Amino acid sequence: MSNLTKFDKTRLALQYLIEVSRESQKDRSKYPNMNSISWAKEFCTIKMGTSRQSGHTRSIVDTVKKYFKKVVYFSINESLCQINRAEAIKCGIEDRFIFKSVKDPLYTISSDIDAIFVDCASMCSKEFINNLYKTLSCFINKEFFFIFVQ
Repeated sequence: MSNLTKFDKTRLALQYLIEVSRESQKDRSKYPNMNSISWAKEFCTIKMGTSRQSGHTRSIVDTVKKYFKKVVYFSINESLCQINRAEAIKCGIEDRFIFKSVKDPLYTISSDIDAIFVDCASMCSKEFINNLYKTLSCFINKEFFFIFVQ
C-alpha cells in the first residue's frame, strides 16, 4: 500500500465504505417496521472524516464515476462546487451531478438520484442535516446513500 498516494487511500476508503453500506442495505426486509428516516440514518449513511488536503473532495468525482448514475453534491461554498464541477467535466461525468449549495431549497431535488454527497459536512448546520433526512429519506425505496465527507 506504500505506493498509493494519500488521494488513492482516501478514494479507496470511501469506496470500501460504500461497498459495506451496499451490503447492509440488502437486508431491509429484516426491518419491516423501521421508518424511512431511521433506515436512512442507520443503513444509508456514510460519514468519512479526513484531514485537510487529503483528497476527499476529489475522491467524490471518482466515486460517482464508479458507483452512481445521478447524485446531488452539496457544498458549503461555491469554490468547492467549482473544484468538483471541473473534475467532473474533466472525467466526462458532469451530467451525473446536480451541484447545490447548502442554502438551496431541498424540495427541488427529484427522485431519480442515487446518492447525496455533502462536502465539508462538519461545517453544515445540524438543522440542514436533519432537513436533508426529513426531505430526502422518502427516496429510500431503492439502494441509496447519504455520504458526508469532512
